[in-house]
Amino acid sequence: PQATDPHTMERFSCRCFAFSVVFALVIASHGETSAFLTKKFPRVRINDFGGRLEIGCSICRTVGARRAQRGDDDVSSSKGRNNSAIPNIRSKEEDDDLDRIQRVYAISDLHTDNMPNFSWLSDRCTLHKTDHTPGSSDALIVAGDISHELSTLELTLSVLVSELDCAVFFVPGNHEAWIGGREMDEIGLTTSLEKLSAVQELCDKLGVYTSYKQLGKKNMSPVWVVPINSWYDGSLTLPGCEDLTSDFKHWPWVDFRRCEWPFLPEKNGNNGKIPVGLTEHLLEGNSIREVQSDFRGSVKEAQASGQYNGISRLPGLISFSHFLPNQQTLPDWKDLESDVFLRDQWLDHPVPEVSAKFSKVAGSNLIDRQIRSIAPDSLKSHEDCNSF
Repeated sequence: PQATDPHTMERFSCRCFAFSVVFALVIASHGETSAFLTKKFPRVRINDFGGRLEIGCSICRTVGARRAQRGDDDVSSSKGRNNSAIPNIRSKEEDDDLDRIQRVYAISDLHTDNMPNFSWLSDRCTLHKTDHTPGSSDALIVAGDISHELSTLELTLSVLVSELDCAVFFVPGNHEAWIGGREMDEIGLTTSLEKLSAVQELCDKLGVYTSYKQLGKKNMSPVWVVPINSWYDGSLTLPGCEDLTSDFKHWPWVDFRRCEWPFLPEKNGNNGKIPVGLTEHLLEGNSIREVQSDFRGSVKEAQASGQYNGISRLPGLISFSHFLPNQQTLPDWKDLESDVFLRDQWLDHPVPEVSAKFSKVAGSNLIDRQIRSIAPDSLKSHEDCNSF
């Protein structure tokens, strides 16, 4: 990736799982890839910023008002509710606009509850736009961890949608599931499922896409974008590192304090406080059978209609999740082609125990299985069908 603008290489404070790469996939140019930004994000303390974003979160006001009117505590479903208090910046019914998409960008771990991060983002969405800034003919994927505060999440997504005027796709990260704190206490959200429901409701009203869509139908290389909602289950644990994770149950991973999953057991063998069945529960909500049907149908349609030839490509597939899908995507797995973890060679840094513990909360191999199930076996090695 190219990064000639010195501003694109500046480091800014973020707390993130590992590091995020921002990239562009140019759909209309035979799969050509260009760069938007490339960054590494250092870790900082939670809430380590010089000011609080004092905005009125419309989703908080709406949820709080409804709870008072109904006299109950159920915010787990937003279906059928009157959400008129929240401004509808972009309607999800405007799917015709998706046919014109030319490029797909992606970014993750914005953590805009840290004020310098929000300033950085706002600056690039307004004052310092470049030819590689997403615009009205583009889509932007945001792969989770914008903020644990609903008000900050609303402000950030509003800036992306209104200032960039692009189609925004979002999937929650672990921070979006956090409860507790002044804002959550004021509106009475007491479980992480309620919190994720409120995040979904907010995205709906801002016109942010959280379900799969086909983009660029009018282009030579259309693509399906598939958000994968998920969690972690310990299945990516680094092998041969049991001695480094013996005190995992006492590891101060913030999710263990800020997330509440009341319908699930708290313990999963040596995985400590990782809830059993949560990853499966969230993956079930991804409508993967519908994704399979629509994606495979579009491929057959392209082949049958003659639109597919030696120049145009079959419809592509871009799936994204906040969590990692297999061990090879872990930061310390240095050889992507290897099925064997070389502990002595690859854990060659001062904190191997952190890497070993992180692998337990990094993702799930069930994500990988779900992603690979989308395309039929006959297409998985097809050179004219791009998958990301």
